[in-house]
Amino acid sequence: MQVHEPLVPLVGPAAALAGAAPTVLTFHAHASGGTLPRLARAARPLGRALLRRAAALTAVSDVAAGFHAAALGIAPSALRVVPNGVDTARFAADRVRAAGLPPVLLFVGRLEPRKGADLALAAFARLAADRPDLRLRVVGAGPLEADLRRRSAALPPTVAARVELRGRVPQDRLPAELAAADVAIVPSRGGESFGIVLLELMAAGTPVVASDLAAYRAVARPDREALLVGVGDDAALAAAVARVLDDAALARRLAAAGRARAADFDWDRVAGATREVLAAAARPPSDR
Repeated sequence: MQVHEPLVPLVGPAAALAGAAPTVLTFHAHASGGTLPRLARAARPLGRALLRRAAALTAVSDVAAGFHAAALGIAPSALRVVPNGVDTARFAADRVRAAGLPPVLLFVGRLEPRKGADLALAAFARLAADRPDLRLRVVGAGPLEADLRRRSAALPPTVAARVELRGRVPQDRLPAELAAADVAIVPSRGGESFGIVLLELMAAGTPVVASDLAAYRAVARPDREALLVGVGDDAALAAAVARVLDDAALARRLAAAGRARAADFDWDRVAGATREVLAAAARPPSDR
């Protein structure tokens, strides 16, 4: 049995303690500040009790492994990293675009402070005056949607008219949305344990500009599969986007490298690693 986020009340601990089958505990979360680190440390007695019953421990990234190892008081090496996966075939949409379409800068994600949609808008505003055909497309919903609409409406009319807030799109339309962009911007401020949105964009062949977070570097290596810039720096985001828009060779290189890198995280490979962990956990303790 595999239990994801075993310390999250109430389902996680209940599932981890239920039954006699060998259990694999899988950890996802990460945070460098706020209440989560304190809550994780407070849960150490429960966590250690769960560890004693577990046949194996995994984490979706080195960042997640380090966070939970510190909270539980164990070595990070006690957790095997088995990353999240992506269905690369699903996102490998045709990127052939009609001539003459205006360039599109895409943000996709939940509209909350941590994900940085406001930074995407600020970066677009820096670029828009000198690029009268550039458009910003925002895909996602969340508590910042009204604020984002107000910020957009406060821009000069010719700039505001090129901001498109699409809200949440159906999952079957998401691959086409990703593939239709010229550049995607992922300006998260932190709290990320993995970069699943980067993988989806890379699988779609879309060049990526993102925050320089440890979790993102593990997926998209700087200047290889993406351009990574300082966290919270909308000027640096805008400059990196401009580089991609102005350098067709760079855009092609990032797109090709991104697709190749996303293949390393295809579900076929990740499922194989997961099967290995589960098969080892099912063996008698003396054989592990």
